[in-house]
Amino acid sequence: MRAQNRMKELKSFYKHLGWYLLISFILMVLKFSKRSSIELADFRIVLLWGIVVTIHAAVVFLPQFFLGQNWEERKTRELMNQYSNE
Repeated sequence: MRAQNRMKELKSFYKHLGWYLLISFILMVLKFSKRSSIELADFRIVLLWGIVVTIHAAVVFLPQFFLGQNWEERKTRELMNQYSNE
């Protein structure tokens, strides 16, 4: 079960990254073609989207960085103990 969840997380991130790279590439090609009216200011969206992709990567690849190793299991045990004492 855990391996399946991890696989879904990875698949979701790689799809997100792929779409980001594809759209960014298309926008760059359009920007530098003479027939396009895309302004450099339109790349704010690409920058913001890049920040979101970076956060997504951190969530997928660095969960122990934010919450510590085995945080979910420890928190579950803590909550179970808390509710059993009530």
